[in-house]
Amino acid sequence: MKFIVMLNVLFSFYSFDWNQKIYDFGTIDRGENVETTFILTNNSNIPITLENVRTTCGCTAPYWSSGIILPRDTTHIIVQFNSKKIGNFNKKIWVYHSGQRKAEKLWIKGKIVRKNS
Repeated sequence: MKFIVMLNVLFSFYSFDWNQKIYDFGTIDRGENVETTFILTNNSNIPITLENVRTTCGCTAPYWSSGIILPRDTTHIIVQFNSKKIGNFNKKIWVYHSGQRKAEKLWIKGKIVRKNS
């Protein structure tokens, strides 16, 4: 029985789904702080842990829980964006979890315009 359990663990693949991988804020006013939530579902038969979430610049801030995500369970990553510069933006978010060498990539994008007075 132990042998079967060990084989199951050795040949288990991490399988998960995101509710979205790209979020488009559309048009936002300069200086506006906006946020979105990315939801991760663990579809594998083994637990995973979010180890780190990184962004491309200081205008983008991720918030996540560092606990274990059990099979069939979900967790979320909140990404806040501070719109300082006028123009289009594309920001990448790297999500690192246990058992994976390459990061999962998420994106936020949109267009920043002058605030109407």
